[in-house]
Order: sequence, then structure tokens, then C-alpha cells
Amino acid sequence: MHLRQTLETNPVSRTSLKRKNELNGVGEEEIAPLRKQYLKDTRTIQEFLSSPMNQGLLNKYNEALDEMNARLPHLISLHGGFMGAWHAVYDIMVNHDETLRRNARLVRAVQFYMYWNCDFGRSEDDD
Repeated sequence: MHLRQTLETNPVSRTSLKRKNELNGVGEEEIAPLRKQYLKDTRTIQEFLSSPMNQGLLNKYNEALDEMNARLPHLISLHGGFMGAWHAVYDIMVNHDETLRRNARLVRAVQFYMYWNCDFGRSEDDD
């Protein structure tokens, strides 16, 4: 489900990070540094993407999600697990676009948001 659809409908409860990690085979030692660094940014990202004036960026966000989620199973098998795929997605993004490369911290923050918001990777409602 895309972010706008979630905002405009009655969203399902977000899968807890602990459960999401279990579903995706992500260890606490792998997610803890990301959580510590980027959790504080999730509200700002949500508000930014929710603003009607950022509709074009929301559309790009949803397009990126579609592409990432379509590639995810192959990337998981290719890179030995979810976190290998996570890093491969990051590499694809920053190697594809100069603007993203110059804003690597923002790319990581948005990637964490995608995971936290249950837009990327497996969630409870996937079972």
C-alpha cells in the first residue's frame, strides 16, 4: 500500500520494529545503529511526504517503493539476506543519481523510514 493510501484510509496497525525484524531476518545488532541514527527523522519525513505541496515527491517515493519491493526477493537471494539487499538498494540509489549521492544521509534516513513505516520489507499484513 502506498503512503498516500495509508494516510487517506484507515491504516492497519504498523508492525512493531521487533516483529518486522523477525519477519525480515534482521538482527538487533544490524538495526540498532540505524534506529539510533534515523528514528528521530521519521516524523519529519512523514510530515514532509504528507504535505499536499510535496505530491510530486510523494509520487517519486511511491515509484521508488514499487521498484525496490519488486527487486527485493532477487536482491535478498543475491546478497544473502535482507540487510545485504538493504545495502544493495542504497548502493543502487546513490550510484544512480548525483543528487542522492550528495545527500547520502538523507537517503539512509528515508530508507529507514520506508522500513519503519512498513513500506519496505515484510510486515505482519504480508502473512
